[in-house]
Amino acid sequence: MLDIFNEFKIAIVDDDLAQESRQIRVDVLDGEGGPLYRMAKAWQQMYGCSLATDTKKGRGRMLINKTIQTGADAIVVAMMKFCDPEEWDYPVMYREFEEKGVKSLMIEVDQEVSSFEQIKTRLQSFVEML
Repeated sequence: MLDIFNEFKIAIVDDDLAQESRQIRVDVLDGEGGPLYRMAKAWQQMYGCSLATDTKKGRGRMLINKTIQTGADAIVVAMMKFCDPEEWDYPVMYREFEEKGVKSLMIEVDQEVSSFEQIKTRLQSFVEML
């Protein structure tokens, strides 16, 4: 998929992917308790993560703030297919994007995808819209 972004000259200025920077957003500190306890405490501090049951639903605001800080033109939400927590939170995020006038595109990503043509078409249309 990164090749498609490159083909359309889309610069990625930040990410909030569960398998990327979200894993290192909160440090696991040294201190009391064993490693498992400290990892659990770090997980409790996770913010803006649908999987961590963020009752404040702060991910949309967090992404909007990142867009402002980086000067990005838009947000592309790459959502793992069948990830219920993220699918439940997306309507909240989308409404916040719309309220703030931030352009966005949601694409579903499948770990076993064999063809990226639909994603390519959607990204091409999105770039033309920008």
